[in-house]
Amino acid sequence: MKVTRLLAGLMVSGLLFACSSTHAPGDTDGNDDSVTLTAVPAPKLKMDQQAYNGSDDLKVNGETPYGKVGGKFKTLLKQTDKNDITRTVTEITREPGYRSSVHYMNYAVTTCVTKGEATMELDGKEPQYFTAGQCFIMPVGVKGYVANDGKGVLKMLDYNTFPAGEDTMVMLESSKH
Repeated sequence: MKVTRLLAGLMVSGLLFACSSTHAPGDTDGNDDSVTLTAVPAPKLKMDQQAYNGSDDLKVNGETPYGKVGGKFKTLLKQTDKNDITRTVTEITREPGYRSSVHYMNYAVTTCVTKGEATMELDGKEPQYFTAGQCFIMPVGVKGYVANDGKGVLKMLDYNTFPAGEDTMVMLESSKH
């Protein structure tokens, strides 16, 4: 008989994620037999869109961003509910020295680093550094970018919630984020 243990419930951008781990009785090696991430409906959210009132130049904190723009993107979940609210989970992979395009969010996005090191640069703020297991929010209406400053591959999960048909972000550089 297997025993399932609830590890965590996390409200992330409109989805409630429950992570459970299944172990056989007497399992002492500490390795999971299986790990399940389940998305269940979360309480209804009010979508407050804020206008961006910064400059459309590519500088963040007065400096041109370093690194190359690029990465690989894979949509893991896209769901639109009966209230026309869309929820997405996207896996982003970036090699060392790569970053997102300079952009701003129309709707906040929660990003969780699953591997490597990320640096978030936002206009008007000090750089913020994140490693695997840490999450951050890219706020609404603030110009910025996320870079891989580490020596290894950076993997992140973006959790977005937004009205169906709306753009979650505005790219200020022509390359894909």
